[in-house]
Amino acid sequence: MAEIPPINISLVLGPVVVSTLINALLAGVCMVQFLEYYESRIKDRPTITGLVIWVAVVDTFSSLQYDSYIHHAVSIPDTGNSCDADKPTQHVSATSISVPVQFFLAWRIRIFSKSVLLFVVICTLSLAQGALAFATSINGLLEPSLEANARRIPVADSWMAIAAACDASITAVLSYYLWKSKTGMKGEYLFRVEIL
Repeated sequence: MAEIPPINISLVLGPVVVSTLINALLAGVCMVQFLEYYESRIKDRPTITGLVIWVAVVDTFSSLQYDSYIHHAVSIPDTGNSCDADKPTQHVSATSISVPVQFFLAWRIRIFSKSVLLFVVICTLSLAQGALAFATSINGLLEPSLEANARRIPVADSWMAIAAACDASITAVLSYYLWKSKTGMKGEYLFRVEIL
């Protein structure tokens, strides 16, 4: 096997800082949506309410635990603490959020389309990407180093490709069925502003 060249941390620093800040922003957006959902007092089934609470809790935990650690590890010089940027923590929170949400959306597609085949295909893609994400995370816990991360790239790329295929198919199918079942209201009534 070819030797893996050393990684230049200065090439990694910028993207890591930008990605953690964007994730923190998106976690804030998710929290605002959760608070709006909670304040609206919508009477959903317990499974839907539980899914909303689960996504809010896991996303908040992920942002606090992972992103803040990585941001700190690569952007603050070592002051005697043992905070190594080459030993990143691995987590499965992305899978803990994506798989249940993809299953929920696959069920909604099943209701709209009445197609069991679409439901099975989307659920299979979701399970495959979840399994690859979980395997990548477990492998990262067992072997936490940047060199080992380089060896995990093919599995992680497969995970991301399958996750993108699953999300794209959910988006395409939901868009089609929602477009097909439009109410027929004219656009001018949708965006009318009432002046008191």
